[in-house]
Parts: sequence; C-alpha cells; structure tokens
Amino acid sequence: MENPSPPRHHRLAWLALATFGTLLLLPGTRYLLKTQMRMQALTYSTETNVPAERAAAARMPDDYPIQLALATEMPTSFPDANAADPMVRSKARNRRIAALAQRFPNNPSVYANCLRYMTMGEVRVARSDDGSSPVVPVGTQVVPIAPESLEMFDAAAQKGAELDPDNAYFPMMRAVGLFNARRDSEALAALQAAGRCAHWTEYYQDESDGQNRLQAATYGEQGAVQHLNVAANLLFPQYAQLRAEARLAMHLAGEAERDGDTAKGVAIRHALMRCGGLMRSQGTSYITSLVGIAIVNIGVANPNGIKNNDSLSSGQATEEEAAKLREKRRELYYSYLETIGQSKEAAWAKTELAAADQAKTVGSEAMQSSVFFGRGLYHLGMAWLIDNALLSSVLVLLLMGAAAHLAGHVRPRKAVLLWRFACALMVVGGIGLWQWQATRIGIKPYVEMQNMFSNMSGNGSDPSDNALAVERLAVGLGLLVPTMLIGLILGLSLFQRVPLSTGLGRGLRGVAIPAAAALFLAYSAFLLPTTHMESAIKTEIACTVNNEPHHYAELVGKTWPGDPQP
Repeated sequence: MENPSPPRHHRLAWLALATFGTLLLLPGTRYLLKTQMRMQALTYSTETNVPAERAAAARMPDDYPIQLALATEMPTSFPDANAADPMVRSKARNRRIAALAQRFPNNPSVYANCLRYMTMGEVRVARSDDGSSPVVPVGTQVVPIAPESLEMFDAAAQKGAELDPDNAYFPMMRAVGLFNARRDSEALAALQAAGRCAHWTEYYQDESDGQNRLQAATYGEQGAVQHLNVAANLLFPQYAQLRAEARLAMHLAGEAERDGDTAKGVAIRHALMRCGGLMRSQGTSYITSLVGIAIVNIGVANPNGIKNNDSLSSGQATEEEAAKLREKRRELYYSYLETIGQSKEAAWAKTELAAADQAKTVGSEAMQSSVFFGRGLYHLGMAWLIDNALLSSVLVLLLMGAAAHLAGHVRPRKAVLLWRFACALMVVGGIGLWQWQATRIGIKPYVEMQNMFSNMSGNGSDPSDNALAVERLAVGLGLLVPTMLIGLILGLSLFQRVPLSTGLGRGLRGVAIPAAAALFLAYSAFLLPTTHMESAIKTEIACTVNNEPHHYAELVGKTWPGDPQP
C-alpha cells in the first residue's frame, strides 16, 4: 500500500524551509537574511564594540589600514575620552596615529594621515589673509599652538616628502606649519617645491579601507549602508588650512609684485595654481577637486598687490553675478601678465582656469546621479523596508500559530473568557512592542544616513519626524497581513455562528503555518532584487572612493580634465 502524499500545506512548509537553507548558503543573500533575522531578534546594533574591534585588530598587527582605522577612532573607552577639553582628545588621537610610524616607518601614509588629523585644531595657519594675527572676538577662547606640535607637524611633512619625494601634498602641508611659525620664506619655498611635483596623493583612502575591513573582521559582512557611512564620514580638515595658506601666499605674492619683484610674485602664483591643478586632476574625492579649483581661482587675486574688492569675492551675489566677478578678476590678472611680458604665463593660466571650469561643470552635472545624492539609496531603503515587513509577517504568524496551539491545550476550569482575554491581550501587546522595537532597529542605519544627508543638503526638514513616519509605516506593513488574516477568520466565525475565541484558535492553528510559508516564499522573491541593489551600490561606492571625480565624468559620459602643465 502506498503512503499517502503529505498535505499541500506541509509541502509548502517544507519548500519554505528548503528556501531558507538555500538563502543561507548563497553568499549574496546570506548577509541580508542573517542581518534581518538579527533585527527581528532585537540583537542587531549599530553601536561600536571597541573591545571587539581591538581584539580583531590585534589579530592583524601587520595590517596597516586596519591599525590606522583603529588609531583614528575616538571611542569613549580610550583613556583620553573623558577629558573635558576636546583638543586633549584630538591630540591623543594624533599621537596614536604618529605612533604607527614605529611599526610602519617606511609608509608615507602614516605621515600623510597624521598631518591631516593634526590640522583639526592642533596646527593651523592662524593668520589673516594679509599676514597679520587674526582679530578674535571678545570672549572667544583661542587655543595657542604649542611649539612641540609645530615641530611634530614639520617632521611628519619632511619625512613624508622623503618617502614620497614627487608628491605635492607633503611640501604644501608643510607650508601650513611654516606660515603659522611666521617662517614665510621657508613656507613659500615649500609651496614652490610642491608646484614642481608631479602628483597629488593624500592617502586618506587607507583609513576608509581599514574601517571597512575592521568592521568586517569585527561584526561580519557589512552592507551598502555601512560602506556608505564610512565613505561619508571621512574627514578633510586639511582643506580649510590649505585655502588659508593660499590666501596668505597671494598676499605675499602681491607684496612682492608691488615692491617690484614681479618674477617672485608670478612664481608664487604659478606654484599655487599648479598645486590646485594637481588637486583638481588627481584628487580622488570631488571635495579635493573643488578645493583645488578654489585654490586655482585664488591664484589670480590682487595682481601687482592691487586689491579690488569687487573682484575678490562674490559675497551674496547670484551665480550669474559671481561668474562675471570671477571673469573680471581673471581678466585683470591676464592683463597684468601681458603688461610685464609674461604672455606664456597668461596662456598657461587661461588653460588651467578653463580646465577648472570644465571640471566644475562635469561635477555639477553628475552630482545628482552620485551615490550620495541619487535615488539608489532611497530605493534600497524601500527594499529593506518591504523585506523586513514580509519577514515580520512571517514571524508574527508563526508566533500566533504557536500561541493558538498552546491555548488549545490549556483548559482552565474557571473564568474561561477572562483567561482567554488576558492571553490574547498579552500576545497582542507583546507582538506590538516587539515589532515596534524591531522596526526601530531595522530602519536605524537608514535614518542615520538620512540625517547625515539632510544636514549636508540643508533642506530644512526635520529628520526625527521623517523617522517616526517611516517607523509607523514599517510597523503597519509588518502587521498588515496578520491583521487581515485575523479579520478574515473572525468574519468566517461570525458567518458560521462559531464562538469568536474558538473560531480564531481553530483558524490560526490551521492557516498560520501555510500562510507563513507562503509569505516567506514571497520574502525570498523580494530578497533577490534587494541583493542586486546592495551589490550595485557597493560597487558604486567602491568606484566613488577609488576616484570620485573620474567616476562622475563616467556618469555623464565626459572626460575629466587632465594634469596641469609644469
């Protein structure tokens, strides 16, 4: 006699289990399923586990990017974290980065990143554009720059230049410290040395690479949002100081020209504009390129030491007015160069300024298509919301089915209605609280990114209101199918004149598992496009981090302007 075939809902359940195992085995879906299950289990967290990160880094002592990532963090568990003065914490971080030179003495990245972080308050130009000490408002506390900090900064810049001699970054950064120490002749010599270099490399990618790998080693595989968060949180404090250096150098160039030494003034301008051109052409962040473009434009200011306030700044002018003011300033510089017999320099300046304008145009066109401002992250967030809602429905149905089975085996002798009401209230309340917490955990990474981009764009919207609306939507979607199923069961119970509690218990015991299995299969189908979006955004983030300006040019089908001529 043949064995009877299993009921269809049993086969559906076995198919769902087989699909669950397959999703865990496939590399692309394993991360999503495990992460979303952790969110439902309320064990997922975006908080930094410093002891775990230290333990992971300790297992890879020779991995420089990971050691750099650990050194640049400022978690609350570091001994200096409780210091009242933020500068104390910042200096402690800078010393941790500098200490890496003992383990990686021949890696120029150590010195490049040390210089970058030291410009976050510890070392700065600290002079007005005309070279004088800045006017400080009454009541403002100014932290003096310690001589040992300047010595440390200068030593790092010189060591970096020794290891990477054709890199303009190190001598240009060295000029920041020299200008602060009022060693202007040496600062200008360092700037002109930078102008003779062939490339611009800041090595900050080592930090983002180390952060991604440290997180993967500590917490497991990371998704697109985590990679995007690392890229978006990379700090560039050095650029404010490089722009201050450029303005001060232009003042000194103007003074030299006014005193009759036009060759010296033009040489300073040429070196500065060429450094800006290298930043524009070889910088791997679009921010770097924009700062380079700004420095190139600063290079044409105040020819012959003559200040023209209309040509220096656009103030609150419109974009059209600002463009006219920039063109006016450039024409003044070209005319000055022609007057002193520097026709070739005028042609060179025109070429570099045209490249700067072209780069800015390409970047502006591509900005809205980038991973930071495009719709890709929004679509990914919606996909995660749908996935979590479906998975919530699956787990809620299984929990309700289990509760119905348990209630069917418990038969109190007294107060049956009261007991059933209390049991239902506990189940419903528990599910509601659980889903609210699971939803908050699930959308937290996206809320954090939304807050960051809202602050960057300054659109004026309140991120907390948006987060609350998304939380309510996600909870509603997660409970929609279970609620509709309960309503259907209660409606059928009324139609068949069956007591509601009895009908609900029987209905859940009969349909909870097959309904959950069907929903899980739907969840699996929705998980596949989410996996594709995750992979696509991670690839775009990698292209952006590798070379954002050139990636922007590819997005709009154009070529990024090349290096400036010597």
